[in-house]
Amino acid sequence: MERKELADNLIKQASRRIKEVYLRGGIDAVQKEGGRSIVTELDKEIEGFIIKGIRDNFPQDGIIAEEGGSKNGQNDFKWFIDPIDGTRNFVFGIPFFSISIALTQGQELKFGLISDPVQGIIFEAERGKGAYKNNVPIKTSSILKLGDAISLLGFTASGVDLGHDKKTAKLLERLVRVRILGSAALNFCLVAEGHVASAIGFGFHSWDIAAGIIIVEEAGGRITNDRGESVDLFNGDLVSVVASNGTVHDKLLSIISEL
Repeated sequence: MERKELADNLIKQASRRIKEVYLRGGIDAVQKEGGRSIVTELDKEIEGFIIKGIRDNFPQDGIIAEEGGSKNGQNDFKWFIDPIDGTRNFVFGIPFFSISIALTQGQELKFGLISDPVQGIIFEAERGKGAYKNNVPIKTSSILKLGDAISLLGFTASGVDLGHDKKTAKLLERLVRVRILGSAALNFCLVAEGHVASAIGFGFHSWDIAAGIIIVEEAGGRITNDRGESVDLFNGDLVSVVASNGTVHDKLLSIISEL
């Protein structure tokens, strides 16, 4: 079994499990130790399920995962896993959350998959092969002016102490049409399929954004950090990300530089 085929199988099985629990309701969450984030037992279950699948098939690969299942690899392949991106939405019954899986080889992203379990949608991209929504090709929008477009904003709980919530508030004043939806991964997918022109997020971990990066790029968009540089997934720092259709990107970077 190839790695991409394995990822397809794992994300589909995980999506069915998450949807089952979501529709049943009554989901409990606890505060993560030392932070503002919350976690559910299902976050841990799904992450464990995906990691087991990888280790059973590719035991030499490295893994970076949100809920503590990370491990060093013995080759140059590395998986990035976010079992539930948008946990608060999931807990409160808001149907906007996702599963995210990506693979790198060396410094290069090879593929990414993002599942919207409630709607039964899987976004995916493989380097050089385009981006897809349930196997149908997707492309970013052709909007030229930022004032004509919807922008999505977000920040993580771990970024609050760094003032990322204040940056987001300032952007709300500067941008014309803004939404805050609660899942960075799905925000990037909305950029990739052309529904919005941009998605800006402050203080994300690599597992939040890895799959979204390749999906946006393969859909014809542009994605950088908030200084216009390539996004570094490997240094362990929180990352601020600007994803766009490309045409509004420089204007967004200019606005952010003035915050």
